[in-house]
Amino acid sequence: MKTIDMTPTWETAVKIYIAVLENEKASFEGKTIAREELTKLAQIVDRKRKEKVCNCEKTME
Repeated sequence: MKTIDMTPTWETAVKIYIAVLENEKASFEGKTIAREELTKLAQIVDRKRKEKVCNCEKTME
């Protein structure tokens, strides 16, 4: 049986989270999850950026 990966890209996920946060009818729980996921994304990006800067500095030595 073939498996199809339906995982959304981060770009798509962010658009969904923004829509949830802008929706007046969205539940408190939905908005909380959206905030948590956006924060998680920011942490991942910060960590990757720091790794890249550290790797660049090692290369320049």
